[in-house]
Amino acid sequence: EGTVPFVVMEFLSATYGDEYSVEHTEEIGKWFFYEQVIAVPRYVIFRPHTGRIEVYALESERYDNQNPDENERYLIPGLDLFLGVWLGTRE
Repeated sequence: EGTVPFVVMEFLSATYGDEYSVEHTEEIGKWFFYEQVIAVPRYVIFRPHTGRIEVYALESERYDNQNPDENERYLIPGLDLFLGVWLGTRE
């Protein structure tokens, strides 16, 4: 119960076979829960080993992979937020 979040972001680990792994094989897992049970509008997967993100939008009750804008960012509606990967060093 409660308010459905605008976005859920998952950070994958480099280990294999566990819940947050790049090779998780559970048939009914987080994806199903976020998509079918609570219907989170945006589902984001961050792969730290590659530095890539995947953004999925809930359309017609299914997640659809989104394409970034010309700046390689994704708009998260409802939050007026752009999400992208920044590369560089912090001073």
